[in-house]
Amino acid sequence: MSPFGRLILKISPKLYKNITLSLGRFLSKSRTNDPFITDSLGGDFKDFLSTLNENDLEAFYQGFDSISIAEIKCVIERLENIPNHTEWKSQKKRGSYKLTNDFIAAESNLKNQITEEVNRLKKEYPFLHIEDSVAYFHHGLKLLPQKVIDSLISKKGDLLDIGAYHGDSAFFLSKYVNNIYSFDISEDSINRYKRNMRKLGLINFNIEKLAITDISGETIKINDNGSAGLSLNRENTGYNSYHVNTITIDDYCKGHTIKPTLIKADMEGSALSFVSGAIFTIKKFRPVLSIAVYHNPDEFFKIKPILMNELDNYEFIMRKLSSETKLNECHSEVYLIAFPKEMNN
Repeated sequence: MSPFGRLILKISPKLYKNITLSLGRFLSKSRTNDPFITDSLGGDFKDFLSTLNENDLEAFYQGFDSISIAEIKCVIERLENIPNHTEWKSQKKRGSYKLTNDFIAAESNLKNQITEEVNRLKKEYPFLHIEDSVAYFHHGLKLLPQKVIDSLISKKGDLLDIGAYHGDSAFFLSKYVNNIYSFDISEDSINRYKRNMRKLGLINFNIEKLAITDISGETIKINDNGSAGLSLNRENTGYNSYHVNTITIDDYCKGHTIKPTLIKADMEGSALSFVSGAIFTIKKFRPVLSIAVYHNPDEFFKIKPILMNELDNYEFIMRKLSSETKLNECHSEVYLIAFPKEMNN
């Protein structure tokens, strides 16, 4: 942060917030849409891929359906060839790669349908953060067999909504569960979440300012900028600083007698840590899982093998739940979705 920015923040945090939000909107309109790969949320994909061989990748594909494998291969091609964000910002490789035809359904035959539905929902709920993965795909639940969806709804269980933001996930996933337990590290987002729940008339929810990790009882300093990209994996500047306690999902569920039937996690790079601290809960209650795994290579390549090793009789798919391809959206919104096989019987 510049000295001038620090001065404004000290005098008026609210003014600093308004200036930075306005500047962000202006810059987003003026920048190029050339694609780049995220490299600021816990590791560089190119470096990680350079350590893998064909046998490693074949082992990773095991247990996935053919559509998942085709989409993963397409995403990996992009990860290998598109410049990372550091190269893109320095303009060293800007515009050096154009997206080719691929197997990602959301970017091809579904694009018009998705756009039409998302635009309709934006008009209906102008106060919510509406995007493809949440509003159209329901974090991938719409891609599951109907028997799995019916089974999930009939259980009338609990949702763990990790990375709640403004409540968009809680709203669109509320039809699948009875009670919602949401978590976020941003006070700004939590306040917006509560206001939105009141507007939507949802009452069976609880939201807490907690960092979901693999260790309980630590504290982490947060510089809150109110962004959807606020992350434990990135150095942030913000208009509000405070400390957040850490807790594992295993400890939280034990302490609150929660029985999750659905867990959604979009954690801006921290999902591997969440999984490590939730294995007991996942094994005990066998929930449907929807985990964003596109922020860094640890999420993308390591979570699924861990879950496959720990869980018996689970089905796994991976999909890119977005029709967008500009900037880092060329690999964004890739989700690992898993469900117990008995739910499809």
